[in-house]
Amino acid sequence: AFTDSDCIVTKNWIGEIVSHFKNREIGGVAGEIAPYLPVTPAELYASRIRHLSPQIYLNRPVLPFAVFANLAFRIEVFDKTGLLDGIFSHAGESTDFCTRFFRSTDLKMEYAPKALVFHRHRKSTYEFIKQQWNYGRSHAQLYIKYRNEIKWDLKKSMLSNVDLLKSFLLLMRKARENRLMGNRDTDLDFYYFEFLKKLSERLGFVRESLSRGYLYL
Repeated sequence: AFTDSDCIVTKNWIGEIVSHFKNREIGGVAGEIAPYLPVTPAELYASRIRHLSPQIYLNRPVLPFAVFANLAFRIEVFDKTGLLDGIFSHAGESTDFCTRFFRSTDLKMEYAPKALVFHRHRKSTYEFIKQQWNYGRSHAQLYIKYRNEIKWDLKKSMLSNVDLLKSFLLLMRKARENRLMGNRDTDLDFYYFEFLKKLSERLGFVRESLSRGYLYL
């Protein structure tokens, strides 16, 4: 069973995880991850988008996963799947391991909403940017490792840049509206961190891909 150093587990966490393994078809259990007392704008943004919740990531059409902040596997899974891949030094190891789990076993992963941990999201803007930068690097590592399945091409590059531009324009429009109205609402913070997230991820992605000899722009 895995959790992270910035998480607080609830009293019945292990018990709830174990209860799901009574079904022999279940090889992995992904518990829910909730924000721990968000206060700062960065924390509130992460809370609003349900950052790290397995309900979001397990429903992805490509490389679905849950994060190691709240994840457990049967011990025999590691005999078939292997251990964590050391190339993922910043993030992405959970995506890679879950991908290998789904492909190397006939077991299922189950979502356990009552197996709850609270996660301390990044408090400052600097910490948030650094986190997203590392996410971008890990995305590049995943695209490289699984390049025969998830190819990075000019179309994806264009779509990513257009999406980043749209986020910037939305931020500028919101900032203008706030200035004209003479106040500041939480939506401005949301668009601000949404733009920072995409920009930091994009830069981290390009940096990592180029450093590994791949022209993923």
